[in-house]
Amino acid sequence: MKDVVIIGGGPAGITASLLFSRNGKKVSLITDRWTILFSSGCFDILIPPDENPSTPEEAISSLFRNHPHHVLARITGGKEEVIWEGMEILSSIYPFFVLVKKGEKFSNYLSDMGNTKKSWGSLKWVATKEYFENPREKILVLPSNFLGIKAKFFAEVIKTCTGLNFQLFEIKGSLESYYESLKNPELKTSIISSIGEEEKSFLLPPLFCGDYGKLKSAKELLPTFESLNGLWLKEFLVEILRKNAVEIIEEKVVDLEIKNGKGHKVITDKGREVEGDVFIISTGKFLGGGMKFSEEKIKDWMGKFLTTSETSKDHSALLSNFIPAHSQRIFSIGLKIDENMRVYRDEGKRMDNIFACGMIISNVDPFAWSMGFGFSALTAYILSKKLS
Repeated sequence: MKDVVIIGGGPAGITASLLFSRNGKKVSLITDRWTILFSSGCFDILIPPDENPSTPEEAISSLFRNHPHHVLARITGGKEEVIWEGMEILSSIYPFFVLVKKGEKFSNYLSDMGNTKKSWGSLKWVATKEYFENPREKILVLPSNFLGIKAKFFAEVIKTCTGLNFQLFEIKGSLESYYESLKNPELKTSIISSIGEEEKSFLLPPLFCGDYGKLKSAKELLPTFESLNGLWLKEFLVEILRKNAVEIIEEKVVDLEIKNGKGHKVITDKGREVEGDVFIISTGKFLGGGMKFSEEKIKDWMGKFLTTSETSKDHSALLSNFIPAHSQRIFSIGLKIDENMRVYRDEGKRMDNIFACGMIISNVDPFAWSMGFGFSALTAYILSKKLS
């Protein structure tokens, strides 16, 4: 019997595992895949849509004032100090992030589509827009054909968004061959040697593939090439989990069994049964998480819990124009939780020992609100605080 059983090996699940284990709980983390991805390398918590806050304080003030029904406003109880306490704790857990401090302004980073974005911090090796303003020669590396879009057109979009004049370096072929080409030792050596020159800088856009594209030195470039989707961090994080005595079960969850109105045990595809006092669902919506994009619904065993796709009038979740094929429904659907982050079984019936954190929570639109790793990790911290 475990004190806490956590389902999902993304930012929320890993963060929750570390926090609960450090609080003296016996923790099992069950995941069949490690979705430790950073499409832009940033620690995205929230930026209210259609607004342009220059500081975190402005963003938080807008959240509480203009969007009182947003999930972060509800689970923090409208208390700004909860967010700042979480930032301090998360900064100590994840030393590879540089996070904004109270009183500081947001930095501008080059995002996954080449445009600039504000964020609460970034991986230490991710460059800001200011970094690319210094070198005289700026080189943009792109596949000649990205999902039917020619590299030259895409380069013009990046130039328009950033105001920076990049010299285009095309790799012939599709997106897949682009990433294969980046693994080529000769190309790797060529780019690394060029990056060593102070007057040159390279931009390798992640293009929604989790690749770290903005780097400051040859040494920092190497991890990107070795594992383009960022999973090299898996080894680092798994080691931290093990040092904190977290039991890691790399199997797929097929059911979360309910007994006498409470969560009883998790059953995996290998027939393993894991009983627990508390269960936390942190699977996320994407990349093999809780969503079936084609059917726009919660899949498999999570379908037994109450979900919602109704966006509240104050949520203001707007779908990004970059992905017209996906509807608003996909981003707002998820597990319904109360202010204590308990999951609902039916309308009005909350599960006393089953909770959710991260992207699987309903009414969370990462595109409109610029929410990512930071949001998932912060909700895990808030949950650990509520259950401590």
